[in-house]
This record gives sequence, C-alpha cells and structure tokens, in this order.
Amino acid sequence: MKCKKYLFFTFIITATFSPIIIYAQIGENENPCSNNTICLDNPLGPQDPDINILIGNIIKAVLGIVGSISLAIFTYGGFIWLTSAGNMEKVQKGKAIFTWGTIGIIIILTAAAFVRFVLGIF
Repeated sequence: MKCKKYLFFTFIITATFSPIIIYAQIGENENPCSNNTICLDNPLGPQDPDINILIGNIIKAVLGIVGSISLAIFTYGGFIWLTSAGNMEKVQKGKAIFTWGTIGIIIILTAAAFVRFVLGIF
C-alpha cells in the first residue's frame, strides 16, 4: 500500500515540475519555437505582465485546483456516508467531512476575495 502511495506522489511531483525543469534548460537567447516546433502561449499572461495580472492568474489557477480538491473531499464524504449501512459513527464522519469541506471552501474563497480586493486597491 505504501508503494502505491509513493508511486502516486512521485507521478504528481514529476508531472508538476517536469515542464519547469525542461523550460529552465532553454537559454534566454535561444528561441524555443525554432526548427518547426510547436509553441504554446504563456499561461500566466504576457511575457512581462503587470504584477496584479500575474497574481490574479495565479489565484485563478489555485482556485481551479482547490475546486477539484473540494470535489474530491465532498465525493469522499458522500462515499463514507453512503457506505455507512446505518452505522451512526460513519454517518457522523461523512457529515463532518461535508462540514469541514464547506468551511474550507468558504475560507479559501474569502481569502481569494480579500487578495483580489487588496490588489484592486494597488
């Protein structure tokens, strides 16, 4: 079981950081779009973006990830509740997962709104 967890986390880390490592090996003077290669737009915006735009794009990306995680949390809570078979301990555990998941989403969305408000001031 531990081996599967390590493989899963290794896959996640590799998938997350390999584009960063590959792009870091391209020098500033080298054009990555030469020699008939496919180029993609920068997902963070223009090459020299305003700090507000950059932080706003990062917040959007983080909120997308948090939304996916919250969906997984609610699915897990629902699975625990549905498979409880009348066991009140599991029903309470499922309800607690829903409650804490909702509280977490509220905190994250409030923090994101606060950061956008502060960036809007500057």
